[in-house]
Amino acid sequence: DIEGIELQHPNDTCVDFMQSGINKATGIRELMEFWGFPHNSYMAFGDSLNDMEMIQEAEYGIVMGNGKDALKPYADLVIGPSNEAVIYQTLKELHMLD
Repeated sequence: DIEGIELQHPNDTCVDFMQSGINKATGIRELMEFWGFPHNSYMAFGDSLNDMEMIQEAEYGIVMGNGKDALKPYADLVIGPSNEAVIYQTLKELHMLD
């Protein structure tokens, strides 16, 4: 219990130590503001619980099929496993790549 520090367990083998209120979504929000884009106008791909806020805030949140089951309900789309070329295939299916 350290004041101002949160622990996240993105998987069974590691722990993330983070400043309270800071996560991937807050970092992306800062970048989007810097670049002049709406804060949630991005697509996010994730697979573990430290991606939850990012997946929730993204305009389109995508979770990998072999990702944490607890993350999947927050996804707009669940795709195949991360050890296959599914991000590339998904971007092609969404007409974001030729």
